[in-house]
Amino acid sequence: MFSPEKKGSSSFCLDNISTFKPKSYRFCTVYNHMLPICSYVPTKRNRHKWKLERKIRDTLLGIIQSRLNSKDSGYGNDLLGLMMESAQRQEGAGMNTEEIIDECKTFFFAGHETTSHLLSWTMFLLSTNQKWQERLREEVVRECGTEIPNADNISKLKLVNASNIVNIFQQFLCNSLTVSYCR
Repeated sequence: MFSPEKKGSSSFCLDNISTFKPKSYRFCTVYNHMLPICSYVPTKRNRHKWKLERKIRDTLLGIIQSRLNSKDSGYGNDLLGLMMESAQRQEGAGMNTEEIIDECKTFFFAGHETTSHLLSWTMFLLSTNQKWQERLREEVVRECGTEIPNADNISKLKLVNASNIVNIFQQFLCNSLTVSYCR
């Protein structure tokens, strides 16, 4: 079925699977290895990537410029404000605007991925552990009632905190896998 001798039949050779890839991808690969120069070729995919990169950079640069132009005493009490204050104090040795933009992108995308993985695992573990799911649901209904949870209500939740989430993960691992540290 996968032999190259049957070119005329409806079967296909494994070597021909690369023909299903987009043209720009085939152009930029040699033996399924990406060529570094291909990130500079103005393919449709690269032009779209460049457009998104410019949009993210311009958005962050706008936020930074608005903080630099503000008449307030500081740059804010968030991570961006701390980086900007540090850069201002260490003139020449500190980070420049491009480095601050790169750090913002790193924190945003790394934080987004970490949070999404944590939420996915939490949902999976809650779906496999009905007892914890019911306990958490009862606590949320008891503390929040029918209103949407806000910062004040969430701070009252005792089961929904970092140590209990770690306990849920540990219980799942101990119950599902044979792990030596659980004994």
